[in-house]
Amino acid sequence: MIRDIVYPKVKKVGIAVELFGVSDDFWPVHFINLNEFSIKNVMIVSKGYLINEDTRYETSVFRHFIEKVEPNSSHQFELLDSKLSHLNHEFWISFQQENYLLDRKITFVQGSFNIDLTTNIPIIGKLGIVII
Repeated sequence: MIRDIVYPKVKKVGIAVELFGVSDDFWPVHFINLNEFSIKNVMIVSKGYLINEDTRYETSVFRHFIEKVEPNSSHQFELLDSKLSHLNHEFWISFQQENYLLDRKITFVQGSFNIDLTTNIPIIGKLGIVII
């Protein structure tokens, strides 16, 4: 029966945007695994968008593959152009955990990249915006 199907929840996995990265123009984006086990076959699909009454903006869609992310570690997979900070940024994450294929959608809404919202990014130890 359908009620017998197990749907594991995605825990301790997220995205962090480092606002004070290599330059002011491009911000490093990291996949973070805070679990005590590795995660395999990580696929991240990212895009930026903004839909208003009269305008519609969309960036190109990027796809990133990470073969393995070790326990309590991170992996930088993208540089985000700071000129696009006014858009919503969506990240679809799919990965293999044990015998399950899990996914999660993370969205940084318009206005998320605000200096007042920065926090210490786990594992990396730098300031940025984190969703876990």
